[in-house]
Amino acid sequence: MSSFETIFITEGRAGNPAAEIQFGGQRLCVVSMAGPGQFAIEFPSNLYVLPQQVRMVFALQAFTSVLQQSCRDLEAWVGNVAHANGQT
Repeated sequence: MSSFETIFITEGRAGNPAAEIQFGGQRLCVVSMAGPGQFAIEFPSNLYVLPQQVRMVFALQAFTSVLQQSCRDLEAWVGNVAHANGQT
């Protein structure tokens, strides 16, 4: 079982779609689309502060796997929203 979770959000005034990756319920990073097939990753300084301590140590392979899956899911989500809005 993975301690990673991906939550789809919108950020900024323009409501840009993004995927927030959490580890153990703690915000880790935000992935956004920078263009077709291109992504940007941000490690924000305004992390959640949970009542319990979350040790941010995990296998690199697990992180890269969740990051790649989040990018694929974000791209699909953006495509579905565009399709629903007649923008295909």
